[in-house]
Amino acid sequence: MTYRSPLYCLLFIFFLISGCADEPVAPKAFVEIRTRLTADPDRINPMISSSGYATEVYKLIHLPLLEYHPITLELEPIIAAGLPVETPIDTGILAGGMAYTYEIRPEATWDDGTPITGHDYMFTLKAAFNPLVKANAWRGSLSFIHDVIIEPDNPRRFVVLTTERYFLGMPATGNFNLYPAHIYDPHGLMTDIPLSALTHTESAETLANTDPRLAEFAAMFTSDAYSRDTTFVQGAGPYRLVRWETGQEIVLERKSSWWGDLITTGGDQFTALPDRIRYKIIADEQAALTLLHDGGLDVVGELTPAAFHDLQADTLDKSGFDTYLPVYMQYYFIALNNHNPKLSDPNVRRALAHCMDLDLGIQSVLEGLGERIIGPFHPSKAYYNRNIKPVPFDPEKARQLLTSAGWTDTNGNGTVDKMIEGRVVEMQLTMLLAAGSELGRNLGLLLQQGARQAGIEITLETKDFKLILGDMGRGQYDLTALRNRKPPTDDDPYQNWHSDSDIPGGSNRIGYNSTVADSLILAIRNAPDQKTRYRLYQTFQEVIAADQPVIFLYAPKEPVISRKAVKGLVPSPLRPGYYLPFLTLQT
Repeated sequence: MTYRSPLYCLLFIFFLISGCADEPVAPKAFVEIRTRLTADPDRINPMISSSGYATEVYKLIHLPLLEYHPITLELEPIIAAGLPVETPIDTGILAGGMAYTYEIRPEATWDDGTPITGHDYMFTLKAAFNPLVKANAWRGSLSFIHDVIIEPDNPRRFVVLTTERYFLGMPATGNFNLYPAHIYDPHGLMTDIPLSALTHTESAETLANTDPRLAEFAAMFTSDAYSRDTTFVQGAGPYRLVRWETGQEIVLERKSSWWGDLITTGGDQFTALPDRIRYKIIADEQAALTLLHDGGLDVVGELTPAAFHDLQADTLDKSGFDTYLPVYMQYYFIALNNHNPKLSDPNVRRALAHCMDLDLGIQSVLEGLGERIIGPFHPSKAYYNRNIKPVPFDPEKARQLLTSAGWTDTNGNGTVDKMIEGRVVEMQLTMLLAAGSELGRNLGLLLQQGARQAGIEITLETKDFKLILGDMGRGQYDLTALRNRKPPTDDDPYQNWHSDSDIPGGSNRIGYNSTVADSLILAIRNAPDQKTRYRLYQTFQEVIAADQPVIFLYAPKEPVISRKAVKGLVPSPLRPGYYLPFLTLQT
């Protein structure tokens, strides 16, 4: 046996440890995920954006108190330390209302280290209720809020006071993106204006006309700087905007010291794996697929069913890609301008609905990947009214309805006409289609062909989607194909269907007005229980079906294709069908 002295053993251990310490540690691989947007967002400012493309970007920059999990759809605390404490208000001027007590996580900070507090929450509400800020959609969903009380000794804790016990009170008070007050209002223009003066419409309008600070703030907040400038677009999320080249790409980079990294027990919504996310703006589907095949993209959604089936049939391509079919919480429809004299009669709108051979379209255009719908609610909802039948394709019935509305072909040119204000008006309409949307064009052609059989001439016009939204906001359109994203909660039809939202910048862009529908919408919001609310939903769908304010189409399954190297992709019912922060690349 060979003897080793204690000194030898100590030296051996020393060199062993020294050798281990000198071993190089492999650096974490930099992960960039490249994906596609079919069009530029209108702006990256959640409060005043009206584009779904913007949502896909800003939800990684801005965060709310509470957020729906992208897979389970459970409402979870993010900036908030937990779900709010709900306390009914039974006395005083707010009797019948509710108090929601929130506390913000102590770790939560803005990019410069400033703590996120109730004052940022208060500021966000003040911005939304400023009548000179075009935030009608936000004001509609927040209209039941009266005031916010911030604890003097703990500004992270505050109470939201409401005027009613709204059935969506928790998500309404917690699921909107917060803004850093010191960044978006650096001069403190809104600081001394009481929130309670803004939450009441009359006093808010008076302030807008008498206090120049509201106009000054609105001009600054809605400027391009706070919608696309990398210096000013800031939020509490894990990513920051580093570049936006219109028509080319939008680039986000992960923050190196994001406060969410300190949260170890908050669930996987604090996961943010990619170091960089690059959105390439590609309208043409074939161009996007070519780039995917060539390795220039990692994941592509919003594809036509034909692309999905082509890849499924190509075993060579299939070996390098994964395909998914998420069921989205959304539906497609053709918006009709109800203010247009040609489309103001429900009989004319129903005639147009009879011109759409949607059963053929679902099989030929969608290759079966869609379910027909009858109204403004997703068919997965328990209160979806299956007693209402979809409008069948019937050009002859369409002609009968047009005749009953006074539209006949008096000059024999094949197009029905009508005397309006002393002149003959032909039933000629223009359907706006988003540039690069093959699906929208196919749906337009389907309607165009059916409408011609009924004596309606439809011209298809392709435009940039942002321009279409602008035309709709001004009421300068006839019809256009759109989609409506649905919330994971029960529906509140107020924003999209109540006449209060039929204003410039409002969400009721079709101009639908019905006193019956208005009363039902308010009854839904104030229903005492779920059973009553669900019964009101059923009646509301019957009213909408009778008025036919739009042509309801289908709820889709839209394919998602990713490279095999992409890991962590789980289909999501929320667009774009996957959650980018969960993705990484196999090295």
